[in-house]
Amino acid sequence: MKLNEVAGMATRLTDEDVAQIMAVRADRADLTDELYEKLFPIFMDSGDMPYGTMKARTGDPYNWISDRLIRMPKFELEQLLKKHRAR
Repeated sequence: MKLNEVAGMATRLTDEDVAQIMAVRADRADLTDELYEKLFPIFMDSGDMPYGTMKARTGDPYNWISDRLIRMPKFELEQLLKKHRAR
């Protein structure tokens, strides 16, 4: 069971969130705190984010998520959006 399932609140990305992600990828905007709060559990549960970064010991999770969005291959981004987009 995932942490967000235990809390009873699966993370769902809205159309506005997707637009913000695309703006971050195009380097037109910075990652907002609200979007960071939605993306953190997604990357944490996926096992993609290193443990030390999650705990802010060996890296900054905010910067990691921002960098990951920019560098994420298009296919991976499409899969992430398909899995976590609000329906």
